[in-house]
Amino acid sequence: MEVVVSKRVSCVISECWFVKSVVNNMVTRNNTIVFTFDPASPRITAHDVNEWLHEVIRLQEHKVQTIHIDGIKRQVYVKLIDKDYMASIIRSTGGNGTYLHHTGEVSHVEIAVAGMGYKKLRVTNLPPEVMDDTLKTALTPFGQIIDVQKGNWARTHRYAVDNGIRQVAMVLTKHVPSHLIIAEQRVLISSDGQPTTCYGCGKLVIYIQCAPEEIGGINHHPSKHRQRTQQWQPLSPF
Repeated sequence: MEVVVSKRVSCVISECWFVKSVVNNMVTRNNTIVFTFDPASPRITAHDVNEWLHEVIRLQEHKVQTIHIDGIKRQVYVKLIDKDYMASIIRSTGGNGTYLHHTGEVSHVEIAVAGMGYKKLRVTNLPPEVMDDTLKTALTPFGQIIDVQKGNWARTHRYAVDNGIRQVAMVLTKHVPSHLIIAEQRVLISSDGQPTTCYGCGKLVIYIQCAPEEIGGINHHPSKHRQRTQQWQPLSPF
């Protein structure tokens, strides 16, 4: 039995190092916004892309370093001079745009930071007495915070008051765990495309069980994972 367990742990550790190696070797685009055009929309020329960036997105010419067009993926990568200007573009567009074709057709354009990207986090279980600055401090290690807003119940309810949910708009530099301890409160955090993390240790759930050195204490056990998988799932840079 000990031999079987040892082999299993060895396999988990070796696979874990493989995934970490892949993640560490990925190229990170700095201060770059990616504009993803609807693949079903009509094709547009490079000249039209430039004019759209100037007239609609209102990019300042002296703050644009490079423009790379990936025609196959219908994506345009624009590298800007610094992250503050990049964040201001994401903030002003809200992560979405439209393109008016010569035919009169209007298509959707997704606007995000190349890499982890612009995300809106949903934070729950955080008491209203906890200030937004405390939340910002806890999330700062995961990227640049753009805005924090409190949610309210719809006016169709008798009490259209604060619903206890906070929406955090930020540019991620790394994934945020689904659970964090903030002001001694265990809060739940969710966003589109968020990878599943362990409820016990907060690390990415990739295998059936964690390697022993990843376990945070004797109370942590694979059964505490909220999600199981029969095989490892490769990580995504987005």
